Amino acid sequence: MPKQVAEVLLQHGKIPDPRIGRNASKCTWVWEKDWVYATRFKTPDGKGPAFLRFMGVDTEASVFLNGALIGQCNNMYRRFAIDIRPYMQDSGQENQLMLLFTGPAKVLKRIENEHEAMQG
Repeated sequence: MPKQVAEVLLQHGKIPDPRIGRNASKCTWVWEKDWVYATRFKTPDGKGPAFLRFMGVDTEASVFLNGALIGQCNNMYRRFAIDIRPYMQDSGQENQLMLLFTGPAKVLKRIENEHEAMQG
């Protein structure tokens, strides 16, 4: 995603600037929601692998290409590469890429629950 969700929301006037005063407390709902990033692109010519590379996806995301789940990213500090050639349309045809980001608050709650379950 080219920007953080909060940056996009701020740009469109959906949240107050969280860097000013106590505005951050008015923006906590952003991290409780799931978000989707979608884009379209044409299949390049060629027969070999075509890699989709992620240089850091925060916090967790499911990656879909043309409706098929093709990968999961789960760490902001890891790089991920997926050969998308098998999932793309024929050369020159349009593809739809969608990333479903799980809200960080949901991820943290799940981790807390797993930790508590392990503690007994």
